[in-house]
Amino acid sequence: MRLVNGPQEGSGRVEILHDGQWGTVCDDYFGTEEALVVCRAFGYNDGVARGYATYGSGMFLGMKWNLFLILTYTVIIKPRPCLKNNSSQSVICM
Repeated sequence: MRLVNGPQEGSGRVEILHDGQWGTVCDDYFGTEEALVVCRAFGYNDGVARGYATYGSGMFLGMKWNLFLILTYTVIIKPRPCLKNNSSQSVICM
């Protein structure tokens, strides 16, 4: 996982590496809890979700990706169709 195109370190569009290619994460059903998990993965304590391609729409690998979270805050990544266009997920970590 990585953050790209953000104005400062710890912010940007959320992307994942799949089969050797980086692809963006869809903002469907992505909120504060998901942003916290992403930010904690990068060593931050807090995070805010920013949808609607805040930091650019990114590259979609066929299907956009959704992040699913389980109670242990493990990130499970599954391909799913995204409900709207230009909906790459971004976060701001603090």
